Amino acid sequence: MIDHHRRARDIVRKMTVKEKVAQLSAVWLNIEEDGTFSFRETHDGFIRESRGNPKTILRHGIGQITRPLGTRPIDGAAGVRGLNRIQKYLVENTRLKIPALAHEECLPGLMAKGATLFPSSLNYGSLCDEELVGKIGAAIGSDLSSAGSWQGLAPVLDVSRDAC
Repeated sequence: MIDHHRRARDIVRKMTVKEKVAQLSAVWLNIEEDGTFSFRETHDGFIRESRGNPKTILRHGIGQITRPLGTRPIDGAAGVRGLNRIQKYLVENTRLKIPALAHEECLPGLMAKGATLFPSSLNYGSLCDEELVGKIGAAIGSDLSSAGSWQGLAPVLDVSRDAC
């Protein structure tokens, strides 16, 4: 059995400062199916795109890829192929071979072209059906993991509640 805690400690011990900073960083990419990408930057409150050279931008690794499928309309399968190529690059061409954590917006469903969207989660409380809400969550989770993302952003806070 793999001791994940020991492995994590060993990797952190081997990391350079630049690799540690890279793992704490995120990039917002517009990914193409062939794995090439442009990246989005915010400058003075405006978003601009720049062409990226993976060997330069990802040379020390990267901790997180922001919305690889939801940044712009891209066919889901093509987006996943592009994300997989970037992950392959990270695992095969960076010193410590650490893949990135990809995240997507998923409050009403995976926010990607062609994905299933459910009614706004603000309406779920009025359903009074916890089992149905659980099934919706499971469907969203399945879509999310099939797209290569293991972190779903769904910012909701239940600040008041009436019993059904």
